[in-house]
Amino acid sequence: MFKTLKLGFSALVVLLLSTTTVTADELPDKIKLRSGAELRVRIVAMPKTDKRSYVLFKTESGATVQMERKRIASLMKAGEAEEAYRRHLKTRQETVAWHREIIDWCKDQPQGRLKFRDEIRYHLEMILEIDPEDLKARKLLGYERVGRGQWMLEDLLLDRYGYERDGATVTPKLFRRIDQGNQLADETSGVFKKQFKLWLRDVKKGRGARQQLQQRLFQLCTPQTANLIFEEHAKKETRDEVRLLYVEAFGRAPCVASTGSLVYFSVNDPVDEIRERAATLLQQPEFDQQLAMSRMSEFMSHSNNRVINEAAYAIKELVREGDQTQLAQLREVMLRLSNALVTTHVVPKPGALDSGRIETNFNSFGPDSFTAGGGPQTEKRQLQNGSVLSALRKMTGQNFGYNEKRWEQYFVENYSLVDATVRTD
Repeated sequence: MFKTLKLGFSALVVLLLSTTTVTADELPDKIKLRSGAELRVRIVAMPKTDKRSYVLFKTESGATVQMERKRIASLMKAGEAEEAYRRHLKTRQETVAWHREIIDWCKDQPQGRLKFRDEIRYHLEMILEIDPEDLKARKLLGYERVGRGQWMLEDLLLDRYGYERDGATVTPKLFRRIDQGNQLADETSGVFKKQFKLWLRDVKKGRGARQQLQQRLFQLCTPQTANLIFEEHAKKETRDEVRLLYVEAFGRAPCVASTGSLVYFSVNDPVDEIRERAATLLQQPEFDQQLAMSRMSEFMSHSNNRVINEAAYAIKELVREGDQTQLAQLREVMLRLSNALVTTHVVPKPGALDSGRIETNFNSFGPDSFTAGGGPQTEKRQLQNGSVLSALRKMTGQNFGYNEKRWEQYFVENYSLVDATVRTD
């Protein structure tokens, strides 16, 4: 009975159904597919039909598979060394000495370190099963000691600190990301710029319905192009309806650049609808709300009182009330908010005149006095920021009003950081 299977690499394989499973010892041969996957099999035959070469092999499930030779990158049939290894396995002893003896035997064979690579690793892992503190086995498997009694695979240790292995070289991951970004930019910039230029032209000339323009922008705005669109166009756009198109597009392309763009519009845009829409889009689970609130909190030192309150309002919209896990990650945000409860700003004096303007005061007999507008028309004033207080109240469930010292005391008591990694011995 025959059954055809279509694998992910588009190879047509004929499978002869069988119910007899095969043990690992009965699979001495290796096949490496073009996809990079490696299979342990027993090669049965290598027939030729209609000028096509095939490999007939048996898998661990007991099935016999026939595959075109061109689908296989390489194959390695078991020779005398592999057969000898299988015989050694029949003398198996669960001791460190026995596994180490087998490892040494594998390495002594011609090209043994390569031919028996998987087998050597297997026996090293068995040694660790018996003796987890075997230093030599740990090192050969790529472990590094990272603490008292704690081991970590070297590649995982490198990953923790932002590095990766490239052959024999260790480099920061950031380098690869930069290279990939540059390559992607080179590949897409020409097509993207052409399409975006056409979109800008159609927007300017009023061609196409709003929905069509929006859909085209959705396709153009991606995590790779979002920053360029924001810096070169959206940030400078003066038309309210077009800025709203940009905001919707950023909301459809979650990434760090889109997060920063939406933060900008949620705080700075002069139109209430656009600010609120940007803040709403940031609430989507695909966006990093912690990053967004951190960016917003940077506006707490802004010279414009309105900007401070808009940023605090946006933070309040993103806070998950009662979420202690989120609060623990927002310590810096809360401190910035508490420092902005009362801020000092330069504001116009009540009844101030524009510079150079002269106001004439009349009584019933004619001009009575003259007031010139050339003197100081502004003053520094401390202002209480209601939106900041509202954000703090929602985050903490506390209300100390505008008493900055009381808020500071609360944060010291509840959110002081203890560095558990510092040793005192």
